[in-house]
Amino acid sequence: TLTDSGVEGAIVGKALYAGRFTLPEALAAVSR
Repeated sequence: TLTDSGVEGAIVGKALYAGRFTLPEALAAVSR
């Protein structure tokens, strides 16, 4: 649902901001 993807996006965004992984890695994880 949109809510699920929104929550997932917030988690990914926070991890990106924290430098946990790079943008290409994040895109690869999301596209799985």
